[in-house]
Amino acid sequence: MRRSPLHCHPTGPKPSLLVVPAYHAKQKTGEEADRLFAQAGEKYEAALRLNPDENEALNNWGAASMDHAKQKTGEEADRLFAQAREKLLNTESLIPGKGAYNLACLRALQGHTDECKKWLLRSLEFGSLPSKQHLLEDSDLESVFDLDWFQELLAKLG
Repeated sequence: MRRSPLHCHPTGPKPSLLVVPAYHAKQKTGEEADRLFAQAGEKYEAALRLNPDENEALNNWGAASMDHAKQKTGEEADRLFAQAREKLLNTESLIPGKGAYNLACLRALQGHTDECKKWLLRSLEFGSLPSKQHLLEDSDLESVFDLDWFQELLAKLG
């Protein structure tokens, strides 16, 4: 019987292993994506049972929930966005700045541009803001691309 990657490391799952199912799920649609996102959620949940303070698992679970929500509409999308927000806020409570960028993306996707700004600035404050190029290429932030405050932030980055 093949062992699950969750049991390969004596101190618990390695965070990089926890990203794989969600990464593959993003590449799929429909039932296959739903199945892969569910598998990712199970792995994140197992990692958190082993170590409740596993910030990588929380952050990755939040990001995966956000990606899954982008494939859905209506109440299901709302539920997944709420789950993403919960996981990312929990990440922030463990390590300030760790979930800030993903929270900025989440809030931008939901049209909450003031909150997006707050989280981007927090990410900058804690040194977790991605590069200017990354910001410009991140489609999650499209709703803020033309806003003055976002252009000012980009200018600060050089």
